[in-house]
Amino acid sequence: MSLIIILVIMFIHTSNNEYGWESYNYEIIKYQVKAGDTLWAIAKKHKPKQIKIREYIYYLRKLNEDKVKLIIGDEIKVYKIKS
Repeated sequence: MSLIIILVIMFIHTSNNEYGWESYNYEIIKYQVKAGDTLWAIAKKHKPKQIKIREYIYYLRKLNEDKVKLIIGDEIKVYKIKS
């Protein structure tokens, strides 16, 4: 019974948390896609040092509703750590 309660609490906590970003001072900015851009290149440019690039790409895809195809001129949302 206590295991179920713990699991429910963990689920509620993670569903309220913005993909694990609550520990960072961040903002969500719009980034305009340029020729040659890939999610990997965009992630490399904007991710914090503490986060692995594959994890950041996962966050970007979730933030942008799993958008996979980037088109020049499109705007995507990107997490940016505030200084």
